[in-house]
Amino acid sequence: MMKGKRMIDKDNQHSFVKTYVIAVIICIGFLAFSLLFIFHIMRLNQQESANYLNESAQQSQTSVEKQISGDFQTLDGIAECVGDLDVLNADQIGQLLKRINDNNVFIRMGFADKNGIIDFYDINGDTHKNVDISREYFFNDALTGKDVISRTVEDPINPGQYINYYAVPIRHNNEVVGVLCAVNEASVLRKIIDTPVFNDRGFTNIIDSSGDIIMRSAQTGERYSNVTKLNELGILSVGEQEKLNQALKEGKSLSFVYDSEDGKEMAVLEPVGINGWFILTVAPQSIVRDYYNKTAIGMILIVLAACLIFLYLLYHQSKIMSKSRNELLRAAYVDPLTGQRNNTRFRIDGEEVLKENKNAPYGIWYCDIKKFEFLNDLYGYENGDKILKCLSDILLDHSRKDDLFCRVSADNFAGIRSYHERVELTDWFNELVWEISESVMDKTRHLPIELCMGIYCTDDQSEQLTLNDMIDRANMAQKSIKDQVGSQMTFYTEEIRNQTIKETEMEALGKEALEKEEFVIYMQPKVNIQKNNIIAGAEALVRWNSRQKGMISPGEFIPLFEKTGLVVDLDRYMFEKACHWLRNYLDAGRPALNVAVNVSRLGLFQEDFVEYYSGIKQKYRIPDFLLELEFTESVMLDDSSTFKNVVEILKKNGFRCSLDDFGSGYSSLNVLKNLSIDILKLDILFFKEGTDLRRERVVIANTVAMAKELNIKTIAEGVEDTEQVEFLKSIGCDVVQGYVFSRPMPLMEFDEMLKTLRGRSIDVLKD
Repeated sequence: MMKGKRMIDKDNQHSFVKTYVIAVIICIGFLAFSLLFIFHIMRLNQQESANYLNESAQQSQTSVEKQISGDFQTLDGIAECVGDLDVLNADQIGQLLKRINDNNVFIRMGFADKNGIIDFYDINGDTHKNVDISREYFFNDALTGKDVISRTVEDPINPGQYINYYAVPIRHNNEVVGVLCAVNEASVLRKIIDTPVFNDRGFTNIIDSSGDIIMRSAQTGERYSNVTKLNELGILSVGEQEKLNQALKEGKSLSFVYDSEDGKEMAVLEPVGINGWFILTVAPQSIVRDYYNKTAIGMILIVLAACLIFLYLLYHQSKIMSKSRNELLRAAYVDPLTGQRNNTRFRIDGEEVLKENKNAPYGIWYCDIKKFEFLNDLYGYENGDKILKCLSDILLDHSRKDDLFCRVSADNFAGIRSYHERVELTDWFNELVWEISESVMDKTRHLPIELCMGIYCTDDQSEQLTLNDMIDRANMAQKSIKDQVGSQMTFYTEEIRNQTIKETEMEALGKEALEKEEFVIYMQPKVNIQKNNIIAGAEALVRWNSRQKGMISPGEFIPLFEKTGLVVDLDRYMFEKACHWLRNYLDAGRPALNVAVNVSRLGLFQEDFVEYYSGIKQKYRIPDFLLELEFTESVMLDDSSTFKNVVEILKKNGFRCSLDDFGSGYSSLNVLKNLSIDILKLDILFFKEGTDLRRERVVIANTVAMAKELNIKTIAEGVEDTEQVEFLKSIGCDVVQGYVFSRPMPLMEFDEMLKTLRGRSIDVLKD
């Protein structure tokens, strides 16, 4: 795994952990806050429950008080009516009470004299004579002038039925003369205290000021069935007991908690205000706590679930973000074709490696595959990509610790490699060349893959350079040997840099020179040696008259312009200038003249080549076949079929086409056989003296003879002496171009020469 990538992964992991820790802390904080809130709500709910218990007790107290007060009001009214009678006759009072009792809710009613003897009259019409109640406390209290209600007792007349006695004094002339006694079923009050408390888990009783239980509700339960006193319910603390005793004594409300067999119980005491009675409402504290504990647990579970869901969503989102981040990092730092680091990542990691190993020697290299465009075109882009991937895999296999590489673009690779001796780098390069050729042999049909590599060595570093600067220097070295045959590798030197700077400067000057028209036409006459040496035309040659550097030879700038592509602009500039001159020449009424213009290999393969040249010809209205386009035979090696098609189209558009430098390189008879060219220019190399002059002249003579048979005119270029002229004339060569007749000359000088000759023969220059 790459060190830079590990650092990115570590940073990503650290960022993820940091985010997750923060999220967990937030969740814990949220959970803690939620718990505090829940406990606060629980306390409020407990208070509400206590309030509810108080309200239940108060409602029971109000209802009991209202019921008893109403009953007393009824009895007080009857007692007043009885007391107002003139004569208090027991039989008369009995008959009155019997009639009254038929119209009220009491089950029994009667008048008791001071001796406590009473006749009871039931609501159903029964009479109970001479019942002695003299010992009953309610009778005795009533004689003292009080309205009294008894505790709940079993009915002595109807066993199994429970009743309450009501007793009110009867006054006659402001003196208590007897007691009005009424009986009501205990169920009347019991219905009031039977009101459910906390879903029947609580209960309400009526007690008196001494703590005795007067009446139990149906919800009291078996556990309290034998309890007759308040202090038997459970255990109270000393403080609570004192408060309870004080409340009973003073008839005040009280809320308290006591311990029972089933746990803590909450109790509320409310004074009825009658007879010293109290409403006692009791509920287990666990009911309230259980209810709200369940609520709290439910809320806590909901909060926990929300936190877990949040953390899960965060985790899921983090995974998605991490995946997206990795995809972005891959898009930003990984080459999609090779799967290795891209140029951006390489430069980041490379700077780090060089920084960490300042004293270690490293070779910064730049490499490409020669004529890779040709391989793509020949074998297809898919196979081309496989070759690049194969080279990447080989580089990876040969990588050592801290070795890095990347694909810069297309077939260009760059990298860093450690070494002890430079010979190690040379051996490594040779291994790469051998292995890549062996690996892709099936894809290139045994066509060898050639690599070109430049290496900058850090042990030569005399100044502080960035990695980008080192890569640029390695690239300079690589470009300096790119035109050499076969796989090549060289080390960067200052001479290479100086040459590169010079070429870069010249390229910049060349662009400026085109704009300022510093390039001028020189004409070299073409002499028809078969027709008395008359001028048959001329070749337009370029010269650079630089304002900064003076006259610059074509040998200095043409090769450079061919590498940079500026030669295309120069070709078109020269062609238009030649057409412009020829138009002016013809407009002056001068005789027709053939003008040849050179076309570079790059210029020929421009998409708009035919369109542009034909357009300029039409623009200047140049008659057909006065313009000759010269192509070098090296064009044939690039794409012979395209060249053949272009030649045919050009001829249809009124151009002559010539093949220049024939015999300088890999000339083939196929050129003469397959191309319908008009002119064949024999290269100057044919006319250099060799070891066997006879054999050379045999070759030249037969070449000219074959051209004649194919109706192709021949021009001998570079001829420098009269003996060569005589030989060429003897074998039938048509035209000679060379110093033997004239050197290239400026347009004005050439024009003056034409005016002077006026069609006459041009003299041979003296040797």
